[in-house]
Parts: sequence; structure tokens; C-alpha cells
Amino acid sequence: MLPATFCEIFSLYRADSTFKHPHVLGLNSFSPQELAAHGYERIGEASDLHFYEKNLGARYQKKTLGLLCKRYFCNDQDLGSGFSIAPGVRLTTLLKHAKNVHPDWVFYFSSDKRDGAAILDQRIVLRFSQCSRKGAYLLSTLESDFNTEHSFANAATRAVKATLQQQNLREPLSAAGNKQRPAAFRRLARWLCQRDH
Repeated sequence: MLPATFCEIFSLYRADSTFKHPHVLGLNSFSPQELAAHGYERIGEASDLHFYEKNLGARYQKKTLGLLCKRYFCNDQDLGSGFSIAPGVRLTTLLKHAKNVHPDWVFYFSSDKRDGAAILDQRIVLRFSQCSRKGAYLLSTLESDFNTEHSFANAATRAVKATLQQQNLREPLSAAGNKQRPAAFRRLARWLCQRDH
């Protein structure tokens, strides 16, 4: 179990647009040697783009939330971290924790509105999905663009823009109330509109 809660990890991640606190994950550093010594598995060739990953647990609302921590490298260059998140964190709950949902938080959705992503502060990506017809949006991924000049620097935000469609959730409530859209989409749009007024 990690010493920090998931909400604390999210706050640290957002503050730095990645994760810069190895001690929170029980590490002295994010060096490949340190990661390997603590059971992280390398995926990919060390001479190319690759990452180290390990399943971890963090506290979230009196339960343990599964996190797959990934630390990315290109050759020896440390590019930053990302997390795959086990089902259990509602998108709206995390947005309430974030307190200040800025207008530049941009939302993208699949055509059926069951999968989506939010781009925060222009470089952090929160992916989410509706796992059941009447269920809420649950987080699946927390990642960000890489700190590098390589062509894949904007991989996280570029993938969202290439596969999902931007949606203005602050449009009139009548649009948010369209019954043909999933309940999770309507609830999210309604919450954002009410928050803005």
C-alpha cells in the first residue's frame, strides 16, 4: 500500500504535469536500476522508447485502488510517468476534488459518448469510460505528454484528438438532457453547467 492516497497522487501529478516524487512510490529515484530493484518490469527495448511498470495499491475512499504505474524512457532519457487505474474512481468525484475546473479543461468523447477523455492544463490526459448503461464515468488512465523534443512528445494529447471528438459540455442544459445520450454524459454536462452558475 502506498503512503499517499490516490487523490494526493493526482494532485501531485497535476502540479507537475507528470509525477516527480519517487518517495511516494517507495523509491529513492526513478532510475532504471532503482525501478528494476523494486520489481518493475521493463517493457520494450532499452535502446528505444520503453517503460517500466508495476502494480501498486493506493487508498481511495476507505478502500484499496489498483494502480499500474508506468515510467517511460527513450534510451536513457526519463520521460515521465503514467497510471492505469482499476475501476472505482468516478470522474465527477475526482473533478470535485480538483475544486477548480478551468474553462481550458477540454472534453473529448467517442461517437456513442461511452468513452471519453479530458485534457487538463493542455497536457494532462484523464481517460474514462462508462462500464454499464446507467453507470457513471470511471477513470481508466492518468497520463501526460512527455517532457522531450522527440516527435512523440505530444503522444498523449495527440492520441485523444485523433480518436475522439471534442465536445463542449458547457452548452445549454437542454442539449445535456438529450435522452439519446448516456446517463453519465448527461450527469457530467449538468454538473459542469451548474458549477459555472
